[in-house]
Amino acid sequence: MSVLDDIVAGVRTDLAARESVTGLADLRAALADVDPPRDPMPHFRAAGSSVIAEVKRRSPSKGDLADITDPAALARQYAAGSVMSARSPSPGSTPPAAPPRSAC
Repeated sequence: MSVLDDIVAGVRTDLAARESVTGLADLRAALADVDPPRDPMPHFRAAGSSVIAEVKRRSPSKGDLADITDPAALARQYAAGSVMSARSPSPGSTPPAAPPRSAC
């Protein structure tokens, strides 16, 4: 099985778990009450905006990208204002959303 196959299998497993908790009809009903998406571009272009960066150590297709032993130190170097962590089954993607976030 390839890395991509592993990722697809993980996403399917995650989707099945989510569907067992919230059915499609319930999801659609909940979405009917959600505000429309907002355009983030005016905020990105405004004076005082910062760079949004991703700290990515490993890629499923490229393998190791960078040897980042201290994500918090890297976040301080970038003077990051916010850190987001997407759930991903790719190797090297977990843990640390908390150390970089707390460094800012």
